[in-house]
Amino acid sequence: MPPSEARIRHDSHAESCHRHGCLQGIGAALVPAYRKLGYAVVATSRSIGPSDDPQLLAVPADLSQAGAGAHVVERALAGFGRIDTLVNNAGVFLAKPFTDYTDEDYDTVAGLNLRGFFDISRSAVAAMLANEHGGGHLVNVSTSLVEHANSQVQSALASLTKGGLTAVTKSLAIEYANRGIRVNTVALGSSAPRCTLPRRTTSSPRCTRSPARRGR
Repeated sequence: MPPSEARIRHDSHAESCHRHGCLQGIGAALVPAYRKLGYAVVATSRSIGPSDDPQLLAVPADLSQAGAGAHVVERALAGFGRIDTLVNNAGVFLAKPFTDYTDEDYDTVAGLNLRGFFDISRSAVAAMLANEHGGGHLVNVSTSLVEHANSQVQSALASLTKGGLTAVTKSLAIEYANRGIRVNTVALGSSAPRCTLPRRTTSSPRCTRSPARRGR
């Protein structure tokens, strides 16, 4: 059986584009890439549908909720027996002037960007430590805005939360270096734009770089 790969597909680009029938962001590229390499994959988002590929387990979950990440890991272990790699690409980006952010905005962004990471990573690392083969790999997807602020992009909450991932990556890399678990961060710039329908036409969707929100 190919080794399992638990990775998170719960991101705003994916759900926004899904509603409009477009390609679904970073997650949509990662899943088939791992499958082509022969890995079993566990993919999760709030609205993900079932897969007809026996080596692709789709687990609906809202990772901003306590216990959701642990549930995904439990399903991964039940389905494939072990977890070799966890890719934390879940995230929500909300561009506003800092003083315009609301408490709800903070809860939304921190809920997914931080709790989403914490809950699933804690369970996945525990599973890696218990694996008789030993070791694993944790990949956290952050943003280049953490280290390179841009006056054209209002990104305080993204920098606050994704910056936390950058910091914890260093801590975990040291903590588990001698136990066979590698921890890395990939700090991306602009990813594929979300897909929106033009306001004045009902023709095919076009892609814009308007601020992404979590889809329903």
